[in-house]
Amino acid sequence: VITIPITIDHDNLSWFELSMTGPAGNTYECKWYFKGKKEQEESENGSIDDILDIFMEGSLAEIMELVESGVDVNLTDQEGVTPLIAAAQSNPDLEVIKYLVENGAEINTWDLSGRSPLFMSIFNENPDVFRYFLEKGADINTVNKDGLTLLMIAATYDLEILPELIKLGADVNAIENNGWSPLLYAASFATDTETLDLLIQVGADTEIRLSNGWNALMCAAAYNENPEILKYFIDTGQDVNIVDDNGYTPLMYAAEYIQNPEVALLLIENGAVVNHKCKSGNTALILAASSNNTEVVSVLINAGAEINAQNNNGVTPLLSAVMSNDYTIVEKLVSNGADVNLCENFSQGSPLHYAIINSDMEIINYLIDHGADIDHREEGDFTPLMIAIRTGREITLIKKLIDLGADVNSVNNFGWTPLMIAVSHNHDLEVVKALVEAGADINSRDILGANALFYAARDTKNPDVITYLLEMGADAKILIEEIWTLYEIGRLNENLKNTEALQQLYDACHSE
Repeated sequence: VITIPITIDHDNLSWFELSMTGPAGNTYECKWYFKGKKEQEESENGSIDDILDIFMEGSLAEIMELVESGVDVNLTDQEGVTPLIAAAQSNPDLEVIKYLVENGAEINTWDLSGRSPLFMSIFNENPDVFRYFLEKGADINTVNKDGLTLLMIAATYDLEILPELIKLGADVNAIENNGWSPLLYAASFATDTETLDLLIQVGADTEIRLSNGWNALMCAAAYNENPEILKYFIDTGQDVNIVDDNGYTPLMYAAEYIQNPEVALLLIENGAVVNHKCKSGNTALILAASSNNTEVVSVLINAGAEINAQNNNGVTPLLSAVMSNDYTIVEKLVSNGADVNLCENFSQGSPLHYAIINSDMEIINYLIDHGADIDHREEGDFTPLMIAIRTGREITLIKKLIDLGADVNSVNNFGWTPLMIAVSHNHDLEVVKALVEAGADINSRDILGANALFYAARDTKNPDVITYLLEMGADAKILIEEIWTLYEIGRLNENLKNTEALQQLYDACHSE
């Protein structure tokens, strides 16, 4: 029992949360509710959200009625939003703002997201709301908890008030907590170059770089869908092959994050190295394939991207596309020469292995039809057939692999066969039958001397599998560790308890 002394302001607190970390790193969260002033306001005037909506959109008369009925002008919702913050953002009636301030609304309050009335006023369609807060003494260069300034927000959203902020002395080279300046925000999110012009004309530092090595061009390549923004910085002389701390170039970020192929094309036309590898060995094509960025994949292939490039883990563009379940990119890569049997190097998994793991029948069929090795073994010595069985894939896939000649008697480094895996992991009698009918050796032994019937007795959830294996001649008289009969193994399987199959196993173990 933990006793924590706390002091509660019942008039201004409707809920209280406590989070603590206990033994083994477990986190416990508690929440207490108090019937106080806020709760009374909610019951009398609707929910806090409803009340704040009125402050955002209501008329002066409606808001006066609320306040006169006892609603606290400094109440907050669970995000810390006050009536003045709400009104500053969306209510264009300056008289509403003045009324709230004159009736005690706090101007210098912040919500939990770091928004104040002044910050939100720059989104208001009436610029006089913003100007009013300045008249009341608000600082044009005030920052929130993240170090964000008004100019950074205006630059991010292309707000019409941006020129006025600059004229009023907003710091164009202010830096927020993560090292971003107004220009870097504009490079990332501006929809046209006018914002860039405004900032640079008054001295914005165009050479500023983040701690990870990003400059304005890199920010634009990673976030901005408008190629004109990138062209703006290229025309000012920024290097299209600049490299950040991870070895990424602007083209690599565009390939991974930007869906507009014109951005990648612009970078390539201005000299971007298409086959550059970052520190992890990724290329732009690998990144585009992993991000389902179909049109950019086409741009890169047309520009000479290495189709079978491998990163440090051996992952190719094709493997990336398979892992991302993108049939269109798989087809595009293979039709341009991608090797369907080139494996990654950390587990030797092939594209077919990963397609089976993802259960994407369209990609599986395509890879098989284009020469995928159906008996390739990955590091765990599992073939595609074994993986399909172990992961419970559809009987149609398993039968297709068998029909195409997959080895039903292949063994991995433990001596396990597809049949052993089927009775131990899959439990589908139809899969077991398909393997046996295709010639699976029912009495093959693994390195411990166990056969398929042993694994069925130990693991199966389907008693009919036991019955079928016995009917097909499975050897029930093997001993495990020279003392355990298969019947004794089967007795430990809850799924065989009180079943006819268990009795059949007993009879088979004790027959002459």
